[in-house]
Amino acid sequence: MDTCVVRTDILGQDPKIVAKAGKNLGGHDFDLIIANLFFDRYPELRDGLPREEIAELKERIKEAKEVFADNFIYSGNATYTFHIPSGDFPLTLDKTTFENKCEDKKIFETIKSCIVETLEKAKIQNSDIKKVVLTGGSSKWYFIKDIVLREFTINGNNIFITPSPFTDVATGCAVYKG
Repeated sequence: MDTCVVRTDILGQDPKIVAKAGKNLGGHDFDLIIANLFFDRYPELRDGLPREEIAELKERIKEAKEVFADNFIYSGNATYTFHIPSGDFPLTLDKTTFENKCEDKKIFETIKSCIVETLEKAKIQNSDIKKVVLTGGSSKWYFIKDIVLREFTINGNNIFITPSPFTDVATGCAVYKG
């Protein structure tokens, strides 16, 4: 997870990054939560999968993460069926269970501390922020927007989630370097 404060209100000047911070947090953390939930549901598979099936399972976990992130926005639970050579293994996950696992791993706390650190480096207050742009795959999780809404005095119309969060950073770098 990375955060930065960009100043865009200086007329005639390019936007300027005034502070940034990062924490060792990202999609892999959510993958591990889903993997642990999968193995909690199917403990017989924890030590019994061949190496090639473990690689396949990792790919299915990434797909499951997308399904859960998308469906939790609209409903309280979602089901994803893991199709691996050993069989089909459905996993139904509800928001509360997932949130509890995120709390256990201090994910929400880490996100908040990253925001606070960035604001402190920029020497500004939460109320000074007028817009937030969310990017990266983890920005698709509903709770990222919820945390931003709680941390800043902005309305939901000033939080932007880009249409292609997985490639935005690379695109931004290319545009910046021209």
